[in-house]
Amino acid sequence: MYLYEIRDALSARFANKKTALKQLDISNKEWGVLGDLANNQPLIQGRHRGKVVEMLCSAQSHELDTARKIVVIWVEKYLRFLENQYDR
Repeated sequence: MYLYEIRDALSARFANKKTALKQLDISNKEWGVLGDLANNQPLIQGRHRGKVVEMLCSAQSHELDTARKIVVIWVEKYLRFLENQYDR
C-alpha cells in the first residue's frame, strides 16, 4: 500500500499517468504490475482490503520483492529526471 503512494505521487507530479510514464521511461506493463498488486490482488497489504470478497492473504515474498524493485527503479528514474532538470 505504501509503495503504491509513490506511484500516485509520480502521477500527480507529472499531472497524469501518461506523462509520468513518458518522462520517466516507465512501461505501461511495469506500471500495471504494481497497480495489480496494490489494487486487485486479495492481499492484506493491498489498498482495497475492504472491497475484496475473497479471503485476504499476505503477499508472498516474491510479490513484495517485485513491488519493491519496481519502486526503487522509479525513484532512481525520478532522481535522474531531477538531475537533468537542474543541469539545464
